[in-house]
Amino acid sequence: MALGFFRRRQKLVLMVMVVLMVAFLVPSGIRGCFERHPQKEVIGWAGEKKITLAMQWTADADIKILSRWLGLGRRGLPGEGAFVLFQMINEGQQPELAWALLLHEARQMGIRTTEGEVDSFLAAAGLSGEAYQQLLSDLSRERLGEKDLRRAVASHLTIMGALAAGIVTVPPSLPEVRTTYRDLRERIQLGMVVLKAEDFAQAAAEPTEAEISEFFAQRNNVLPDAPTNRWEDGFGYRQPDRADVAWLFIDQERLAEAVTVPEPLMREYWLRHKDELTREVPLPTTATAPAATQPAQTQATQLAEPKTQTVPIEKYSEAKPLIREKLRPLVAEQKLAELIVQAQQLIARHADDRDPYQRAFIALTGDAETLLERKVAYLPPAAAPLETVLEQLENITGVKIAFPYGEHEKLNIDPKVVVSLDRLKGSLTLKQVLAEVRLALKLPDPFTWKTLKGLEDAIFPTEPVNLLPVRVGRTGPVELAQLGRQEPLGWASTAPGGGESLKDVVASAEVFHGPEGRHTPLIEVGRDFRQAMYVTWPATGGLLWRLMDAEAEHEPTEITPAIRAQVIQDLKTNRGLAKAHDAARKMLAQLNADKDLEKLAKDAKLQFIKTDPFARKLAVPRRGIGGFNFVVVPTSVPEAGSNPEFLKQAFALAPADPDDRTNPGPADIVLLRRVHKLLLIQRIGYDPPTNEEFDKIGLYLTVPVVMAQRREAGLITWFAFDSIKDRLGFRFKFAGG
Repeated sequence: MALGFFRRRQKLVLMVMVVLMVAFLVPSGIRGCFERHPQKEVIGWAGEKKITLAMQWTADADIKILSRWLGLGRRGLPGEGAFVLFQMINEGQQPELAWALLLHEARQMGIRTTEGEVDSFLAAAGLSGEAYQQLLSDLSRERLGEKDLRRAVASHLTIMGALAAGIVTVPPSLPEVRTTYRDLRERIQLGMVVLKAEDFAQAAAEPTEAEISEFFAQRNNVLPDAPTNRWEDGFGYRQPDRADVAWLFIDQERLAEAVTVPEPLMREYWLRHKDELTREVPLPTTATAPAATQPAQTQATQLAEPKTQTVPIEKYSEAKPLIREKLRPLVAEQKLAELIVQAQQLIARHADDRDPYQRAFIALTGDAETLLERKVAYLPPAAAPLETVLEQLENITGVKIAFPYGEHEKLNIDPKVVVSLDRLKGSLTLKQVLAEVRLALKLPDPFTWKTLKGLEDAIFPTEPVNLLPVRVGRTGPVELAQLGRQEPLGWASTAPGGGESLKDVVASAEVFHGPEGRHTPLIEVGRDFRQAMYVTWPATGGLLWRLMDAEAEHEPTEITPAIRAQVIQDLKTNRGLAKAHDAARKMLAQLNADKDLEKLAKDAKLQFIKTDPFARKLAVPRRGIGGFNFVVVPTSVPEAGSNPEFLKQAFALAPADPDDRTNPGPADIVLLRRVHKLLLIQRIGYDPPTNEEFDKIGLYLTVPVVMAQRREAGLITWFAFDSIKDRLGFRFKFAGG
């Protein structure tokens, strides 16, 4: 039947074949003539210069290379302070377009970067030899190469060169310098009594239902403690974005402690790299003493000379321990990749379960009883360091023991402590010997041991210390900000050197933006993230996770039990603050009657603090574009922080006459509604600046600080997208950009 169809339609079949042959055999270059090239699309003009989509895409790649793979901002490299500031200013805007325009501007100014300057930058970053090749390998996974790396560095240096040439700072006026010097130099010391609303709220009356309803109705449309919250106490009941994340983390460093490096792999490394393996040996000593007439400086130089020399390792048996440690991280990395694949398969198999990550964890781990029952053919030495005893036990039984050396929350174990096994006799198992080790170390609780799939001959403790390389968890519904503060979620990203954070990926979900959102969601509710994320601190490893549930910010329509409990607590907090204010007024009246503030606090069973002398502001050193600069920040004081109202009221207690040394001085009450407490403060010390001091050293010390502030303001202006557009006369091709 089918053959009949083709016979009847031979001409049609031949035409289709010709079309397909043309489509597949015509060279791609010719086909390209008939295809549209979106990268050539013009998105706008800077003056008469076309700004294309390709320029924007290239700038985006450059920014990612600089931040993600070069780690710019964490290395102390030239211009990285300005680069970080650029990212901060343009976050959430159009950083890739801003970078493309800055590069165009720099080239218009005649700024160029040589290959030698790129080489110097990479050398300063420590990128040579193996480190450079490893970086190129990492880039290749993202289809980027050496040309892209060097182009990104060149763009950075070119833009920084334009910045250095373009920013002009006007010298500050004398009144501005005097004011800054006063802010940094004038110091006051306070005695403070802390009155917290929570301490007075217990005695406050319970709110009525009418009060609860009214309080909720007033604030159900504002987020708690948000900058936009207009209420002085910061209370609000609008529900923030929340997410529930299930996760499974595999710790590469713990894997490295348990993996076995295969013998063939070590031999292959020896054959390929034997010329590179060296060791330090003592230099031959001579009996010749330094001549008595030899200068002291020469003798000191001789004493400072190294007493060892580097020699090649000639035998494989001698090189084997060194090779094992070199290859251990690579074997651990391979084992990490295998475990991630296994975990992904297990999660997919249990995708419909309530918590597939917990099921995967259970499947990856096992009971260690079989390994613990292995026979110990003979005992290690009667008394030996702990690490020696355990190493010999591993050799005897073939079981790798991940023992919790070091300081932990529940115990502290020194690997050098001597352990005696004299009491043990007869046929023994590994379990019995480890129990004796625990008793010898006087550890209070028995160990619980587990195994891990793929490391069948290794055991890991889970109690009293958990050294299992796999951990599992679930956040429950939490605010997105909390995801960035939980370990290991807060340190997970899409690339080893940076990339999108887990919190940013979660925030991209459509549920937080609505179906009309113009972004492409990176993840959706009920979905796994498409790949393992990298965790580089405080532990190194891979993270698998799923967005189990999410709820977008919304205004509640009714008072749920949880909201009702919060409203009651907030009302009582406000009442407690009012009671605390009454108590502070009474204490202030007593203090004005020449009472001692510290004694008043003690009698009232309240906290008393004596501050160190402090100024209004501090000049803090910070790495900037030309090295270390100073940024001026408000002083932070215990219990008050850097609250501007507190600092204003504190310095209002300064004497009108700088020569007035009357202490203790006047007192006042500072109400800090956002943190639900108040402070009764009294001046107990004062150190004023003087004109003589300013003329002598203050002027010269303060001008660089003010100039640094001017430079900071100039940087912000330089990098702001609107400023860039204005400088270049940039206009979008389409209205709205």
